[in-house]
Amino acid sequence: MEAKLVKIGNSKGVRLPKALLIQTGMTERIEIEARGHSIILKPVKDLRAGWEASFAEDSAALSDEDRAWLHADLAAEK
Repeated sequence: MEAKLVKIGNSKGVRLPKALLIQTGMTERIEIEARGHSIILKPVKDLRAGWEASFAEDSAALSDEDRAWLHADLAAEK
């Protein structure tokens, strides 16, 4: 795919097609890296992506004794 550089103030930019952004998972923030004569654009990964599912899995793996201890400990903090 070929694109044209457009002037943006003192800089230049490239318009990226929406389909390409969706395909690559790019949203609001991207990471830009220079490698030799190439510019690499990557989506910024959410550092906490997948945490909720991981916590749910860990919670499901708790024994009844551990779960009782955890709930008692949390209740004591209130």
